[in-house]
Amino acid sequence: PTPTTRVNERRVEHYRRVHHARVNYSEGIEVHHGRGWDRRGDVYIRFGHPDHQSWSDYLVFETDEKVARVKNRLNAIAGEALEEVYRSKHVHGQSQSGYGVEFAIAEIKGMPTFPIPSRRSVMANGSELGYKWEVWIYAEVAGGIEVTFLDPTGKGLYDYAPVPPNSINHALWSSLAPENVVARVANRTPSIYNYDYGGDPLDFYLYTADFRDEKGTGLEVYMGVPVDQLGRKEQDGVVYASLDREVVIYNSSLQAVFRDSVQAQEIVPGDVSAGTLMVDQVRAGLRPGKYFMAIQVRDPVSKRIQVHKGYVELEAYGDLGLRLSDLEVAGLVTEREDEEVGKFRKGVLEVIPMPSKTFVKGQTVYLYYELYNLVRDSFGQTKYRVDYTLKGSDPSSIARVLGGVGRLLGRSTQKDGVRVSYEHSGQSDWESIYISLDVSPVEGDELEVEVQVTDLNAPGKPSDAKTVRFVLGD
Repeated sequence: PTPTTRVNERRVEHYRRVHHARVNYSEGIEVHHGRGWDRRGDVYIRFGHPDHQSWSDYLVFETDEKVARVKNRLNAIAGEALEEVYRSKHVHGQSQSGYGVEFAIAEIKGMPTFPIPSRRSVMANGSELGYKWEVWIYAEVAGGIEVTFLDPTGKGLYDYAPVPPNSINHALWSSLAPENVVARVANRTPSIYNYDYGGDPLDFYLYTADFRDEKGTGLEVYMGVPVDQLGRKEQDGVVYASLDREVVIYNSSLQAVFRDSVQAQEIVPGDVSAGTLMVDQVRAGLRPGKYFMAIQVRDPVSKRIQVHKGYVELEAYGDLGLRLSDLEVAGLVTEREDEEVGKFRKGVLEVIPMPSKTFVKGQTVYLYYELYNLVRDSFGQTKYRVDYTLKGSDPSSIARVLGGVGRLLGRSTQKDGVRVSYEHSGQSDWESIYISLDVSPVEGDELEVEVQVTDLNAPGKPSDAKTVRFVLGD
């Protein structure tokens, strides 16, 4: 669980139920200002339930000591400007507009310090119509604040009370304006994500890559949790670490289109090093487009937990034109002769991802990717060039490309890195390639690798490129 978030989910659900509000769970959680949800909902979600509320048609006096202190302080700040707020107004059978309410200062209780517009229309039967308002006081937010809401249309939708125009106290009222007060507090004190997850946070590494798939696009999700953060349990003299994991992917209508859960258990050797990850991977065949992904991992022994929510965009690779898949950063790639099927298998290759994208000194960095829609010549042969550009603080000693089958065309120093080029040939319009990078000369740095592929058989020699970053630790 991250320490901060835009809103508090429990408050959203509570407010939605009470006020029949509409909530759209899009970028994090956003609020739509429809009937039943207005500025009051925004403030409630951010600050919680107020310590004091009063309404234009139901005055509630400030009897609580901490609320009264806030009220007295604000009245003192307003000073003589309170005469503008509470000056007496008299109506004689016709509609009037202005600022102020019809109370003598000595009788003021339960009223907002901030001025609200007054619109009075006396009907034949003596009844009056006017703006409705609502005032909230938070005694312990930013030393105590008051927020005044106004219903300017009479439809039950409240907004912040506006600064009175042409007021001789315009600067004062601007500083006390509800919208400005809320903005200042929000900038200084972001909302706290105080949902009780039932356990302490667990470090969690995650990244995604997508490839062409029979269903359209195959989204691969790579996840890792440090083994030294997981609890242990012993069975028959063997020590195990366990992890419960669930991945759910939603479409644009928030319907679950993919769900995968597992209770993983691995043997923990006695000499496991710090930073060693328990690695997991799932693959979802989906149509191209934008999806919302939610992941939860929990250690059943220590009860530590971590969650992730975010959007993923899946490419449409199609059947025409050269396309390059995403780049998978791996800790190990092994060529296998058996026909076993596993979550890390890609044909004859077993590719173990590195979810943290962090490598220790001397560790080989592997990249895996796929090419689609290569053009074959009249002899059924493909011909393409791959340029690897490695960028970092010391380009002269960055890396040597060790893996990959192809004819080395050359190595050159670029303005911002080193480029190594290979020429490849084959017989399939769909190729899978992996390379290994020797980065042992580099210490403690972040490197960027750009892979650019050019189809030498296709008219115009089209190209496609992808970039990935990884970190070299000590």
